[in-house]
Amino acid sequence: MSFMNKLPCALCHEDKKLQDSHIIPNSVFRRIKNAGDGGSLILFDDNPDSLVRRSQDSWSEHLLCSSCEAVISNYEKTGLEVLRGVNPYRISERSDGVVLGGHEHRLFKLFLISLLWRAAVSNLPQFAKVVLPLHCEQQARTALLGEKPLHSRRLGCRISRLTDPTPSDGGRFSPESLRQLIVSPIPRLDDKLEHYSYLFILEGYALELFVPNIPLRLSSHPGTYRDGTTFFVPFLSVFDIPELLALMVSAYGKNEQGKVTFKSKRR
Repeated sequence: MSFMNKLPCALCHEDKKLQDSHIIPNSVFRRIKNAGDGGSLILFDDNPDSLVRRSQDSWSEHLLCSSCEAVISNYEKTGLEVLRGVNPYRISERSDGVVLGGHEHRLFKLFLISLLWRAAVSNLPQFAKVVLPLHCEQQARTALLGEKPLHSRRLGCRISRLTDPTPSDGGRFSPESLRQLIVSPIPRLDDKLEHYSYLFILEGYALELFVPNIPLRLSSHPGTYRDGTTFFVPFLSVFDIPELLALMVSAYGKNEQGKVTFKSKRR
């Protein structure tokens, strides 16, 4: 391997051959593609001039060396198994949400940190709105390398399970279709300009990561992530996420205007 083939790894900062690293776990994209019509993603945004189109892109770039890729993959494996309820983890449903049982707090929190950190250091346009102060970025990097999650005072998280309360005869989103929904991280700034967060939508969940922590007035709300072997995740209607609703309205309008580059198969 020549020196010219080596570049600094974003995580360990050593000059190594970089892998094609996924910012959002690749298995999330594979699951969507396998379930979707035509084996590709459907991309749309709130730009009135853009088109709804298909894509095989899975939001990856040369970012990590093979050793660091393995570290992140370990966090991903646990994180997705917890969200999917894969053994030894389990999901119990209640009328107002679900309970994630038997999960490993340390690795799951590191999975959440890895999502935010990768999005922040990425050069891809899908993550251009994710910006962390340098000291926060360094704290996250140190946590990932040392396999020691950040305290909630440095990175808070609130988790919700997406649902559609529309009556079953009203064309509602099924749980499976909600699991296929993925968007670029959504930035949020609170009214007092004291806290900001990034909302990740994947695997049928809304994962809101707060920097530096969750505002006190929200800290007691259901879904605030805490240590423990079980964790309650409340249901959240997709229509109660204003940014997501705006995207869906935009996509519907474009479909009505014929701003779609493909034809859906009738079922």
